[in-house]
Amino acid sequence: MIKISWGKRILFLYLGFVVLIVSMVVLSFRKEVNLVEKDYYAQEMALDSKKIAMQNFAELNQEIRMEQNVDSVHVILPDTILSYQNLIVHFFRPSSSKLDIIDSIGSTSMHRLAYPQTSFIGGKYLLIVKWENEAKQYENEQIIFIKK
Repeated sequence: MIKISWGKRILFLYLGFVVLIVSMVVLSFRKEVNLVEKDYYAQEMALDSKKIAMQNFAELNQEIRMEQNVDSVHVILPDTILSYQNLIVHFFRPSSSKLDIIDSIGSTSMHRLAYPQTSFIGGKYLLIVKWENEAKQYENEQIIFIKK
């Protein structure tokens, strides 16, 4: 059996710790980091208006539905509203912002919006729908699952 002095043991322990820390730093820099919002400070400042918009949607007593078939994903908006101004449909993918789908429609009276199935990968999305109507803002968020 090889006898190692206590000084060499401490040196090996220290070098092992240094290798561990350096490898953790290298691995953390290789990992892609996505923020939920790039301008999260501005989003935080607008949180009150978002809460009011979500409350406005809750007062409608309507729901936004999502249907999926082989070819497309359909977002079905409440039919009690005659027209939508500044309509934005955002499919937010929590795992990667590169997979987000943002559709700024503007003004429309359509209640059924279709998106091709090829735009999505299977998994969890947060469906965010925002619009204005008669000088009131509305917003709804719901978790959806896209099947492939």
